[in-house]
Amino acid sequence: MLELLDLALGGRAGVVAMTQAGLLEQAGDRPLGTLDDLELPRLALRFLPPDHTIRPLTVSLPPPLTVTGGSNPREWESPYSPSTPDTRIWGDSMRRRTITAAAVVAAAAALAALATAATTGMLPLGPAAHTSETTYLGYYDGHKDVFLATDTSSKTQAAAMHINHSAALAAVKGAPRQFFIMGRSAPGQLSVFGSEPGEADYNPLWEEIAVTWKAGAKPVLLVKDDQIDGLAKQGKLTERDLHIVLNAPITRVLK
Repeated sequence: MLELLDLALGGRAGVVAMTQAGLLEQAGDRPLGTLDDLELPRLALRFLPPDHTIRPLTVSLPPPLTVTGGSNPREWESPYSPSTPDTRIWGDSMRRRTITAAAVVAAAAALAALATAATTGMLPLGPAAHTSETTYLGYYDGHKDVFLATDTSSKTQAAAMHINHSAALAAVKGAPRQFFIMGRSAPGQLSVFGSEPGEADYNPLWEEIAVTWKAGAKPVLLVKDDQIDGLAKQGKLTERDLHIVLNAPITRVLK
């Protein structure tokens, strides 16, 4: 990581070296020499392949070379030393820039953050805090899952459950079903999910389905979505789409 940072801070030669090493495929439309010292690390990571693992690279840059001729001498690619600011003179414009220790620290922090996000998928969420949340249990395929209820497309339901109302959820189509048994039910009955984390169709948004046992039918414990569908086909219970979408992410699968 540090060697890659040193390489990225090496100016245009560093970018060229990264290109030759297969780390950087292109530099965009801007001339390499106009890149800011903080842009070089970002540019390096921007063009890394998605599955690339950062590996140490050691590139030896040549000593400063002064080219004479004309009215303005030019100095190219002075190797960077973290203890001494590196002053470079670029082209006939005699534009001078100094890499200070603060710039190096900032560049290192930027590179480290980008590298972490690129290789681990972590986001800079800020400090973590532990709070208590109300959780519920529901069935899926005969076992229980732990879930939260955070948002609903129904304003009335949001007020009753003290959760967020999100009108935009009403536009969600094709969400998996969550069954809620209304009225008579077997002892220990919970809501029933139509999916869970790990399933191809898992989604924390659920289409609410009301399940009601018909008169004369003896309620049994419902623990699977296909069990409910089967009993509905036998005429023992009914399923009714409430046309409400609930945001209820499953946080833990219990076996």
